[in-house]
Amino acid sequence: MSTRTLSNPSLEINDDVVAYVPNSLSYKEGSGDKEVKAQTSGGNSISVVVTENAETKISNLKFKLFNTAANLNLINTWSANLANTAALSEGEISVSFRDMVVCTEPERAIGADGELEIEFKGAPVV
Repeated sequence: MSTRTLSNPSLEINDDVVAYVPNSLSYKEGSGDKEVKAQTSGGNSISVVVTENAETKISNLKFKLFNTAANLNLINTWSANLANTAALSEGEISVSFRDMVVCTEPERAIGADGELEIEFKGAPVV
């Protein structure tokens, strides 16, 4: 039996399909970082304490677009909206994001190969 990986998902932002640069998409679901510490009760008895860092429970979605007038307009629209939604799907795999904000102003690379990297951050994936 073969297994498929998420390699060419469709991307929707605010229910609109977005054409992005292949192999440029990455994401984090926002499960957060965990701190692992040891505690002792003496006599070489060690147990582990795990805490979750709530500050890191932020989802992240990054991808690149080609530097076109239409994509520049999309970025301006997304940047003005503080509650964007996003969805990735391919086959049986799907991931939905909510309350996403463009967190870094994209650098607009001018030229024939110009690309724009977009980074959204928001609520954890549920």
